[in-house]
Amino acid sequence: MKAIARFPTVRSLTTGLLLALCASAGFAQDEAPAEEDSNLITGTIGFYSDYRFRGITQTNEDPALQIGGEFALPAGLYAGLWASNVDFEPLDSASYELDTYFGWRGSLTDEVSADIQWVRYNYLTDNPGNLEYNELIGKLSYSGLTGMIGYSDDFLNSDETGIYYNLAYAMPLAHDFTLNAAIGYYDIDLASGGSDSITDYNIGLARSYGSLTVALNYIATNEGVPELFSGLSDNQMVFSISSSFGLF
Repeated sequence: MKAIARFPTVRSLTTGLLLALCASAGFAQDEAPAEEDSNLITGTIGFYSDYRFRGITQTNEDPALQIGGEFALPAGLYAGLWASNVDFEPLDSASYELDTYFGWRGSLTDEVSADIQWVRYNYLTDNPGNLEYNELIGKLSYSGLTGMIGYSDDFLNSDETGIYYNLAYAMPLAHDFTLNAAIGYYDIDLASGGSDSITDYNIGLARSYGSLTVALNYIATNEGVPELFSGLSDNQMVFSISSSFGLF
């Protein structure tokens, strides 16, 4: 997710980066209800064996419970909240992440849809303000393929830029199974004036049972990341069970 404390060295900046890289195996924008959902208010709840955000664990490889709620208008405008437990100890005392977001999603043509979203990553901690940051996210989808760009001009609260690129594909299979695959690239400016990057990979299989989805994903990162993030980016199988539902 986003910006955090201003660290005096590159080593401490990259360590802090870990902390703020919250959500991907789970963040709200990735679990928002589909555009065609007719409910004005919808909710999501999910259990994850590990909370991964762009390849980096946010819970020290422990399980996470994630809950979200969204209000959406027929015109495509929406706003929502999303929450998860996190564990950044001993580097930070934050125990929960609470994200706020709003945006617009809709069809550009019969085959192409778009989603533009602003999100604020908030962390409930004894030292508020260290981890919070904003990100602007844009998505285009066509025939199961989705391209995404996320941009922050104050990544990790360091006055530096972070840009995330992701390309994902979902292929429906027989018997309500779906094959999912994605690759992401995080281009990160450092306070020293240099730059660093993270490449993450995700492939998995999901099975839907009505509004319930069970999934198993293999999440990996490029070889340089483990050296930077001290084991918080180890390749991992992540099991999840989640559900979405309409409230009104």
